[in-house]
Amino acid sequence: MGCLNAILMLCFFNDYGIFGIGMSLRYDSGQVVIATATNYKFFPHLNEVEAIALRDVIAWLRDLEIKDAIIDMDCQHMMNNVCSNHLDNSKFNILVLTDQLSTR
Repeated sequence: MGCLNAILMLCFFNDYGIFGIGMSLRYDSGQVVIATATNYKFFPHLNEVEAIALRDVIAWLRDLEIKDAIIDMDCQHMMNNVCSNHLDNSKFNILVLTDQLSTR
């Protein structure tokens, strides 16, 4: 079947003060296995939206009992912070680190 990729998509509705997160799980061939979406009725800073999306996809994969998947997100700033050794105490990094610790 190949490698599983979790794809994250963010959607912003400024006029309504909400944002949405779309998540799909696909094989590297492109075949979609499952997809879901959710929205939040508040509008935090972009970094926090990215952290919420990453937290949600990690929780979704855990609920599906998927332990080996590549998370594909278009948030370079977020990924740099998560993968670095630098301790970042911002709200968005604390959200992700808290979830990472709970999955261990």
